[in-house]
Amino acid sequence: MFLDIFSTITVPLLVVIALGYIGCRRLSLDTRTLGQLLINVVVPGAFMYFVLSNPAPISAVAFVTLYDLGRFFVLYALGWLVMSTLISDPILRRASALAVAFPNSGNYGIPLIDLVFGDAWLFHQSVLTSMHSVLIVALVPLLVPSEKLGFLASVRSAFRTPLLPAVILAVVIKVSGLSLPAVVMSPLQVLASALTPVALLTLGAQIAMAPRIANPRSIVGIVSLRLVAAPLVTAASFLLYDPGDATRDFLLVNACVPVGLILAVLLAEHKGVSQTVTAAVAVSTALAPLAVTVVLALV
Repeated sequence: MFLDIFSTITVPLLVVIALGYIGCRRLSLDTRTLGQLLINVVVPGAFMYFVLSNPAPISAVAFVTLYDLGRFFVLYALGWLVMSTLISDPILRRASALAVAFPNSGNYGIPLIDLVFGDAWLFHQSVLTSMHSVLIVALVPLLVPSEKLGFLASVRSAFRTPLLPAVILAVVIKVSGLSLPAVVMSPLQVLASALTPVALLTLGAQIAMAPRIANPRSIVGIVSLRLVAAPLVTAASFLLYDPGDATRDFLLVNACVPVGLILAVLLAEHKGVSQTVTAAVAVSTALAPLAVTVVLALV
């Protein structure tokens, strides 16, 4: 199982990240432009497609969505407490706590869930991915405002991105029972297919721009909490309430994904912070198959 996960998920991800790294070094790619393309075009269209293309109703994912929302804030609080002992800089501390809480539920989680469970849980994973993206777009300017724009301008800038309206529109269309014509769904499907390569190329370019791995203790803390503490917190929660075998297994595997790379894109203007989060994304992506394999062996 480890070799299967590593060869079918991790190796392709790392190869595309490496291409982004090489492309940035050889072609001097603009990482800010890549990030803006990802956040403002590819991600909104992809998430609309993920939500609208599945026939299951929104109510089918109510429990896992509420559960994951609670887990997000529990992991943020845990990350903040642990990082308080490792980091003195409050901005880096909050960004590191967000890295602990924010999983790569899309680029890593969707293919992982597809490999382990098949199509049955892809809709659940897509809805969680949309929720995570809305949370991170809303929370980054609140907790880690842009050094250039300031707090209020950062908040306004985040809510001007099309991601939040796209997710809200998709949910409204889904709940209303309407369906979009093929002339609309086909371009959205193209954007959905572009999500993983564009995001990974952007991550590789950001890694290339980082002159060194900064704050190694912070990176170790983030990766340990993301890949070890998150599954343990999830397993411990089932002592209070057991949602059933299938849901329990899904939530446990879902907890083993690495740090979400969209966070690194959103933090690109914070040079030192971005380096730490980008390194945590790369390291956790490489180590995630080990965490997944352990969890799969247990469930």
